[in-house]
Order: sequence, then C-alpha cells, then structure tokens
Amino acid sequence: MIRKFSLLTGILFFIINHLTAQTCSIEGVVSDKKTGETIVGVSVYIESLNKATSSDPDGKFKLNEIPPGKHKVTASFLSYETVELADITTQPGQVTSLNIELKESPTLLKEIVVSGTRSMNSELSMLSAQKAALTVVSGVSSQQITRNQDKDASEVVKRIPGISILEDRYIVARGLSQRYNNVWINNSSVPASEADTRSFSFDMIPGSQIENIMIVKSLSPDLPADFSGGFVKVTTKNMPTENSFQVSYGMNFNTETQFHDFKYNKGGKTEFLGFDNGYRSLKSSLPKRLNPSNSEQVNTVTKEGFNNNWEVLTQQPIPDQRLSAALNRKFRTESGKQWGLITSLNYSYTHRTFMDMKNTQYGVYNKRNDEPEPENDYTDDQYVIDSKLR
Repeated sequence: MIRKFSLLTGILFFIINHLTAQTCSIEGVVSDKKTGETIVGVSVYIESLNKATSSDPDGKFKLNEIPPGKHKVTASFLSYETVELADITTQPGQVTSLNIELKESPTLLKEIVVSGTRSMNSELSMLSAQKAALTVVSGVSSQQITRNQDKDASEVVKRIPGISILEDRYIVARGLSQRYNNVWINNSSVPASEADTRSFSFDMIPGSQIENIMIVKSLSPDLPADFSGGFVKVTTKNMPTENSFQVSYGMNFNTETQFHDFKYNKGGKTEFLGFDNGYRSLKSSLPKRLNPSNSEQVNTVTKEGFNNNWEVLTQQPIPDQRLSAALNRKFRTESGKQWGLITSLNYSYTHRTFMDMKNTQYGVYNKRNDEPEPENDYTDDQYVIDSKLR
C-alpha cells in the first residue's frame, strides 16, 4: 500500500514539474522615456490571454504562467501614450525581460472642478455647526421648522433656549430687550422695522422660507460689536433643488379666548385678509391742516371726519386659522444658466384675550410714605384680532 502511494505521488510530481516547465513569465521595468524615472501603477497586460498586472513602487512588473509563443504586451498609464510591444517571444521555463519606456501624451487633460455646498437645513448640520463654533451659539433648522409648523420667524426663535418673544414679534435675548440685539439676513445687516426704536419685527419673515436661524450669544472678532443681547443670523432658502408645491393648513384654540365672549368693534369687510377697504380711513372733509382756534371747523371734523361707530359687539370667536403655500421652481436656459423661483403665501387669523391687565400711571414720587403714588390705577380686558397676509 505504501509503495503504491509513493508511486502515485511521484507520478503527480513529475506531471506538475513538466507542466511548470512548459510555462514561462514576463517581467521588466516601466520608466519615463524623458526623465528615466520609474513609474508606479502602470497597467501591463496581454489582452489575448486576459492577464494583467501593474508596476510596483519601483516600476517593476511580472506576468506569470504565460504559455510559450509570441504575444503582444501593452502598457498604459494616465497622461502617457499607450505602448504596444508585438511579437514578444517566450520560451518554455524561461523568463523574458522587458524595459518599457513611456512617452508623455501631448494632449492636456481638462481640469475637473468638484464643488459642493454644505447643507444647513437639518438638525444634524446645526448640531455640527454649534459644536464647531468658538462662541456660544444656538440655532434652529428648517427641518425642525417644518415639523413644528411655525408660521413665521417669531415662532421659530422662541424655541431657542434663552430667547423669549415680546408682543409676538420682538425677541428678548438673555433678558435684554430688542434694542440690544443685532439682526442679519443672508449675511447682511437689516435696518430696524420700527421708526422710534431699534427693533426688528420677526413676524414679517415666513417660516416656510427660512433655511436656518442661529443666535450668537457671545462676542467674536468676526461679528459686529454693537450687540449685548444676541446676534441673530437668519438664512433664507436659496436656489431650489427640485420643483415642488406645498400647502399646509392648521387650526388651534386656547381656553382663554375660544368658547368665551369676545368683544370687538365693527370693521371693514376685508379686514380678515389683513388690510382695510377704507372703512377706517379719514373722510374727505378732513382738512390738511386743522386750526384748533376755529371751533366750527373742529366741530365739523369731529362729527364728519372720522368713523364714529364705537359700538362694542360680542361674538364667539372661531378657532385660529393658519394657511401657507409654497411654490418652488427651477429653470435652465439654453446657455446653461440656472434660474430659481421661490414663492410663498402665508395667512393667519387669530384671536387673543388678555384678562385683568393692570395699567398704572404714576405721578410724583411720594417721599413721605416712600412709595410711588399712582395717578391712574385701573384694570382692563384686552381683545385682539390679528390677521396677516404676506
């Protein structure tokens, strides 16, 4: 049994040596014809045999298990002319050596420019920006705005820690009023929206057109130094990436207003849309300049120059209404230029009731009793109807 196994092993060994002796290999070095430097990564292949390899860091290559005969060896590399060596003869059991020289291609390759824009409309991007910032920064992305259905920027910023809203439009940062804040939109400073104070009304910016809002709460050399509360950076949406049309509608109510009597004064038929149809305008009989010493003129203007319907009516208010629509379109001209259209329409109609509002007007300080002495001290109820179309 052992003799038979030994005989079989010997036969197999003889066959393997015989087959190995029948094959050969091709090896060599690839270099630059002009400089003589070796080239790494050159593709060397024999297409008819479907065999290929590449040169190592020293420019060397080797093709094994090549049958004897004549073969065409091809070498190619980026920015070099392809070299084809025909009739390369290989002998059984021998190694064929080649020195391949490549010549630079006279054809210049065009440059490839890869550009990208960092997206700042997701919560993940906002968290990354806040972690990388060297200042104290808080922000809200459009992803969170869409999820919360905030109708304008005033509702957006109140979700930021340390920020509160005054009169549903002005922000208070770290306890400081609106005049201590600075507002920029798309990296440009914006003027105050009020004539008598430095403040910006955030309810003018629709929430559907906001990319992100970031509030910087500490000073930095790259920021203006004229704020002590917060530096608000509002970024609006830019070129749309795809055509879209979105419509959203919502209702809400509060227990202080709905299901209770609501006081109001008669207004125009279009006031629910946010503008007056002339019902509250001054009459044509009102002169451009009123003479207080002319009692007859004063009486005429008082009786006929204004709308004197001051009747207080009562109603049960409907739930607050909110409607928003956004249309995004992108166009490409024949010359390759891109144009974008971002359009939005936002409408809101809300009722607010403020009960037991204390209003006090103080006069001269009472030094004897060491306390302020009010001249008028009363409590009133306020009813507000707010309609906006923008």
